[in-house]
Amino acid sequence: MSTSPATRKPLAIGKELPPRVATVTQEGISAFHEAFGGSNPLHTDPSIAHQSGFGAPLQHGVRTLYPIFAMLFEHYGPGVVSGGAMEAKFIAPVVPGDVITCRCRAIERRQDGTRQLLVFETWAENQKRDKVLVGTASVRESAR
Repeated sequence: MSTSPATRKPLAIGKELPPRVATVTQEGISAFHEAFGGSNPLHTDPSIAHQSGFGAPLQHGVRTLYPIFAMLFEHYGPGVVSGGAMEAKFIAPVVPGDVITCRCRAIERRQDGTRQLLVFETWAENQKRDKVLVGTASVRESAR
């Protein structure tokens, strides 16, 4: 049974949230592309992706970032969207067959006016442990 964000024990600096792991599929990339009206064939056409030097269609960046948001929301609820922030840089392509592990490590607590924020180092890495996304996120820990 999961505890609510309000009743969870505070995460210690240096500790990580449980990681999220997902295998990237072309079916998932294509479904996302269609659902959101994508027009860039780099995500769906293998020949275009190959001509562009990637070798395979690319996963949309937001599909790599979303599990990090979901991890934070699961643990901090509204503190992610009300007073939180995310910053990310996509540093390597993600293609079908990649197994992506998303991670969040607490790195700092700070006061921002009346809000107590917990700041995370965030990243996603592939099955070779190569980072494909790096960033930071902050969440509001309390409603003070």
